[in-house]
Amino acid sequence: MLATLIARPEWQFATVLPRAAPLLAGVWWVLLILRGLLPAAYSLQQGSVHGSE
Repeated sequence: MLATLIARPEWQFATVLPRAAPLLAGVWWVLLILRGLLPAAYSLQQGSVHGSE
């Protein structure tokens, strides 16, 4: 199962990018983390706005 996961193109991209372009890899990971956190932050913000009415 692990071999199947490692063979996926996404995994190969994540392992090759830091060697090819370290700065781009850093930007990529920051954007990926923000993409995951922004929906939760938006929900919390909306809850605090509507909760204060």
